[in-house]
Amino acid sequence: MFGTEDVGGTVLCPIIKNDFAGNHRTTGASIANTGAADVTVNATFTTAGGQSFTQPAVTIQPGKSFVFSAFQSTVGGMPAGTLASAKFTADKPTIVGVVSERNILGSPVKFTTYTCFNPANATAKVAAPVVKRSFGNNTTGIQVQNANTTGDVTVSATYSCNSGANQYLVTSTAMTPGSGFTFFQPAAVPVGSLCAVTLDAGGANKIVAVVNESSDSFPGTPQFLLNTKNYEGFNL
Repeated sequence: MFGTEDVGGTVLCPIIKNDFAGNHRTTGASIANTGAADVTVNATFTTAGGQSFTQPAVTIQPGKSFVFSAFQSTVGGMPAGTLASAKFTADKPTIVGVVSERNILGSPVKFTTYTCFNPANATAKVAAPVVKRSFGNNTTGIQVQNANTTGDVTVSATYSCNSGANQYLVTSTAMTPGSGFTFFQPAAVPVGSLCAVTLDAGGANKIVAVVNESSDSFPGTPQFLLNTKNYEGFNL
């Protein structure tokens, strides 16, 4: 559910996938028009390397939604095997969005969702309370997105692990506006760690983030086979 503060003319979705990785994960971003008039929406999908794919503008009627997905060929020609972040812009401040994800060739098939962000709510710091590195047959990735309109951002991630007994600092590469970076299995963090992570872009920069946890890399553990989940990072 969305509050009035979530509705705006721009929506940021940090994780967008097209047949990505060995589990063939693919997403759909559903953008809804909460207003009383038609809205025109443009979509740009940007990889961590700065490559962008632009989907031609679509019109969404009041109270309806449109799905941007590789399944619908509405991700600007973004090829299979791509992980990107999405920015949706509208001609009226009336849109919200959610992303759903599934492993299209998985056995079993897994589904998960997350809520996209109004960049007006973005901040320089984001908290991720539960982040795992091969802990309890699960591993976590954090996808952070540059919410600035101009200027590259480099994010420092402080991993506080094992009830705060150990801390590790990991730094992203520079992200262009709208693009993202994935913190995943950082070498500085020992295997078997359960951590809380604080992301810091510094100064007046703005970021948003989504946390994704999965048991995909732990075969032979049937009790965890269906485990996959997302949660939105907390802007501080």
